[in-house]
Amino acid sequence: MSKATTVIEGYVARDAELVFTDSGIARLNVSVPHTPRKFNKDTNEWEDAGETLWTQFTLWREEAQAFAELLTKGTQIRVEGEPTLRAWSSGEKSGTNHELKFARVSIIPKEERARRGG
Repeated sequence: MSKATTVIEGYVARDAELVFTDSGIARLNVSVPHTPRKFNKDTNEWEDAGETLWTQFTLWREEAQAFAELLTKGTQIRVEGEPTLRAWSSGEKSGTNHELKFARVSIIPKEERARRGG
């Protein structure tokens, strides 16, 4: 048996979406993007160096309600979980979603961001 864990650090893309299932269970949907960057020595600036990877995860029940007001656009977080890919198609468009199951979330405090240079 093997176990895979992925860790993502980044900024919440938009305010987390708290919804309730028909049976009243809280569900919080969150997205964190990552765009590879590289330093351009000619311009002395950082620039995008590839496609943006969007990672989604879902929190449930009490955890969903506890994080609902905390995971707003721009909040820096660390999330880890079991990676999974889900293919989708809608009309002529299709793609793959990168999702983390069994997610564990930590908010990175502003003080720590300042120490890290972020």
